[in-house]
Amino acid sequence: MFRERGFLFRPAQDCALRYGHALVLNRIEELSEHDYRETPYARIGPEWKAGNLSTHTYSRTEDFEVIDGMFVGRTLRWLSRNGAEP
Repeated sequence: MFRERGFLFRPAQDCALRYGHALVLNRIEELSEHDYRETPYARIGPEWKAGNLSTHTYSRTEDFEVIDGMFVGRTLRWLSRNGAEP
């Protein structure tokens, strides 16, 4: 969970099409010892990056924001282009 603009959010997977296909950011409306209520606020599908097949995880800290996707390929082209050894 993370806090943004005074609201608490919980990322959750949307597996309607397949496992890890998209993410839903749920805004927590009530959180107490006895009650919990959330409503969908936003959806992050695979279309955020060309060729992406799914969006699996969202994490953040004060300094970083991370989202992952799934691509099908035979090589680690990014590593090769940036001088890293695969």
